[in-house]
Amino acid sequence: TGLGAMGTLGLAGQMGQAGQNYANLATNPMATQAYMSPYMQNVVNYQKSQALRDYQMAAPMRQAQAVGQGAFGGNRLALQQSEAQRGLMSQLQGIEATGAQQAFQNAQAQQQLQQLETTQLLSTHSQKEHTLATSQ
Repeated sequence: TGLGAMGTLGLAGQMGQAGQNYANLATNPMATQAYMSPYMQNVVNYQKSQALRDYQMAAPMRQAQAVGQGAFGGNRLALQQSEAQRGLMSQLQGIEATGAQQAFQNAQAQQQLQQLETTQLLSTHSQKEHTLATSQ
């Protein structure tokens, strides 16, 4: 039983080390980034290009509206264009932030799943070692 107890103690140490490894990984942005989808930026870039396209397609409507209001070429048009550009920039920043947050959350979930699987594997191995040691 002495040998079995040492094996169990060793596994307990391994489980503790696995927990410490996870704690180190969970607080390391580079480790979390390794779990992120390499395609996330492509999706974000596509969404941003669609927002820019929508902005550009709406430009003639904004100009027509300004002409209809008698503000073509005046301060009102400049103000409307400035506000539209501010809205576009805000939308682009929102798309980037949302994409990065979702990628981080997905990566974090993958990281936690891997840690859970590792812990379960070590626990199962420890139980088998304990059963083997007590049956001798």
